[in-house]
Amino acid sequence: MKPFLVKLTGVELQRIAVTENEKNTLHVYLLLIIFAAIIIAFAATIIFIQLKKLKAREKVIEEKNAQLEQTNEKLNDQALVKEKYIGQFFSVIADNIARLEKLKRGVERKIMAKRYDDILLTFNDINIKKERENLYAMFDSAFLTIFPNFINDFNSMLKREEQIWPPKPDALTKELRIFALMRLGINDCGTMAGILEYTTNTIYVYKMRVKAKSVFAGDQFDQKLMTIKAANNNDIRHFKQSA
Repeated sequence: MKPFLVKLTGVELQRIAVTENEKNTLHVYLLLIIFAAIIIAFAATIIFIQLKKLKAREKVIEEKNAQLEQTNEKLNDQALVKEKYIGQFFSVIADNIARLEKLKRGVERKIMAKRYDDILLTFNDINIKKERENLYAMFDSAFLTIFPNFINDFNSMLKREEQIWPPKPDALTKELRIFALMRLGINDCGTMAGILEYTTNTIYVYKMRVKAKSVFAGDQFDQKLMTIKAANNNDIRHFKQSA
């Protein structure tokens, strides 16, 4: 049998050619769309990665800023503490120098007048114990003005049944005074002993005894102690005006 052949007219051939052209054009458009989609997906992936890196960097910057703020806050606290204590103790030292100068002149006059018995009476009038008590009272008052919440915050670090409450709200006990010095950055037992007129061993025993009553262990206690905050600027100004 002979194959069946269909003769196509010129119009039909033209239609077939147009259809093929349209198919080819559609294929081209489809390839372009796929290619564009690949480029967009690739670009989106790069943008996503860059955004992720940017967010990670922003988080690092935020953490650094938070650390910087904490550091600045600590520096401000230290500056305020130094400012108040320097002014307060400079006043005390100046007062003591004036008293010593007055005593010196009085003794010189009595020596020149050969009133030696009066010199002994002059020295007997000096009450070292009372002077030291006055010094401690001044220290307690200044410290509790700078750290008004120290007693409450410190006792929150101890077991309830072991908390240390002074008989007067504006004074410190000998144990609290030791840790007040530590809050000011004085940690050496020998230095504390010289300030408080105790032996180095006594200071060490007091520190260990109190730490044994704490709800915090080891270095945590010291770290927690150093987080007790000082007064704000308004309190500082009020203190300086009233001092």
